[in-house]
Amino acid sequence: MEIKKGFIEISEEECRLIVDERFLLINFPVKKAIKVYSYYEKLKNKEKESLTSEIQKTIVFSKESLSLFEEKEAFEKLLIVSYFLLKKHNIIMISDAGLSEESIMNFKIVIVEIIKQMKNKSLYFVRKKYTFVNIDLK
Repeated sequence: MEIKKGFIEISEEECRLIVDERFLLINFPVKKAIKVYSYYEKLKNKEKESLTSEIQKTIVFSKESLSLFEEKEAFEKLLIVSYFLLKKHNIIMISDAGLSEESIMNFKIVIVEIIKQMKNKSLYFVRKKYTFVNIDLK
């Protein structure tokens, strides 16, 4: 499989077709995947601060901007873990499981800017497509 560089958004159906050990899986419901919250907790506070500072310098993103997000804690953890893992790995795949639409939208804006600064990095972002069912209660 040819790996595209940059930020690539794919559907869950497209994700199922990818069988490639080069991908580091993040936030997927499989045993070998990295779980954002537990991985974030394993990072040392000094390391978290350093990563946050690097991100802020890369995209001119302030703590004040972050405080405006409804789900700032989930967003911040996902952003820091993704950035840290992108520094160490060339190809990662992240699932949007458990993220609000606001977090997804803001994550995409920020991570695209970060990836532009990094050379030869690939981030595949898997979007789960939700279907809404109209229930007639009459």
